Amino acid sequence: MSPLDSELYGKLWNPLTYWQEYYAFRGEAFPADEWKIRSFVVRTLRSWGKRFERAVDLGCGPTVHNLFAFAPHVAVFDLLDYNSRNLEEIQKWRSGRADIDYTAYIDATLRAEGRRDVSATDMQHREAVTRAMVGELDVFDMRSPASVGRHQGYELATLFWSLEILSRLEQDWWLALESVKSVLAPDGRIILAVLLDSEGYSIRDLRYPCLNVSYDDVCEWLTAGGFRLDTAMHEFVTHGDLSGVPACANLERSSVLFAASRV
Repeated sequence: MSPLDSELYGKLWNPLTYWQEYYAFRGEAFPADEWKIRSFVVRTLRSWGKRFERAVDLGCGPTVHNLFAFAPHVAVFDLLDYNSRNLEEIQKWRSGRADIDYTAYIDATLRAEGRRDVSATDMQHREAVTRAMVGELDVFDMRSPASVGRHQGYELATLFWSLEILSRLEQDWWLALESVKSVLAPDGRIILAVLLDSEGYSIRDLRYPCLNVSYDDVCEWLTAGGFRLDTAMHEFVTHGDLSGVPACANLERSSVLFAASRV
């Protein structure tokens, strides 16, 4: 990470502003891209038919909105991130002091699982189970052997838009692959979301750069890591003008979601 990028993700980073820009949607309809992501995760976990004792989110950011779908399938889910302020925000949620309301995301997760009538009690229960699932919160850098050495043997790793924003340097993209391989057990699995064909993303007046990668780049990365693409599931998600999400207005870009197993 360059000095400029370190400053952006250091003193200039505001976890709540990030949430407000990308996830605190306005409008009655739940964002189509977020619905597709929840459906993909639910479908993937059900198709694997496995309960994971230990999972890890590499680059979790300040939010847990993607975690609710994992609660029925994971015993302990560690959350790791480069920025300690992101982890502080998650700890506030875990202790019941969150500034973020996840109600819409919990409701969407339960509906993606097939529930038609979701009650307040259902949502409270899922949030409580998810809180109990969260294990260690730790500062983590995918380019640091010391960071990687503290975390080993996970059966499942998730990376939601953390791989491509790690650095603008291609060498770091491949270094991150070695880190993912190191934290996973030999038969580990991965759920990966990557923003495609983009030089970065914006939060208000700040521009956060990322590595511009293509669909083929992601396939090459997974194959090099020993993941089976012949049995991998993947889906494209377009981020468009979605229900008044400020940062997504008129943003016609796509992400690819992958779910894959180690060879």
